[in-house]
Amino acid sequence: MKVGFNRVFGYYIEVTRGQLHAVPAHYIRRQTLVGAERFVTPELKEMEAKVLGAEERLARLEHALFLELRDAVAAAVPRLLTTARAIAVADTLAAFAAVARAQSYVRPEMVAAGPLAITAGRHPVVEALRVDEPFVPNDTRVGEDGAHVLIITGPTWRGSPPICARSGSSR
Repeated sequence: MKVGFNRVFGYYIEVTRGQLHAVPAHYIRRQTLVGAERFVTPELKEMEAKVLGAEERLARLEHALFLELRDAVAAAVPRLLTTARAIAVADTLAAFAAVARAQSYVRPEMVAAGPLAITAGRHPVVEALRVDEPFVPNDTRVGEDGAHVLIITGPTWRGSPPICARSGSSR
């Protein structure tokens, strides 16, 4: 004798043909198989209702908890976004610091007045891509003789001077 479950008949008690003589009279026959019979009892049907009802209650409770969690996360979105942005900024700055340290970059000296002067300026991306040819550093001055904008075009790593267009306007 064994207790089993299937979607069509629910829970059942299965008794082999050789043991059918021992089946109590209050068992209700549900299904006949080749080597056995399946029965139910009022108690087994009652237990089935409790079990299946518990599964439904569990599904409802799980859904309710999911909705509660979803609403709590939704309410915290502004705080989560603020935290995520702060982490992103910290991560970016840490990456910049790591590259600056590894490449021996130095912080430029910024001045409010006078021309912007870059002496022996190097472009880190161009320099990294041109490993077979040395990068030629360039001097750049912006703000002298009324020139406030320089448009620099073309590669400058072969020693040729940059091609510049000067704007005399101070806008």
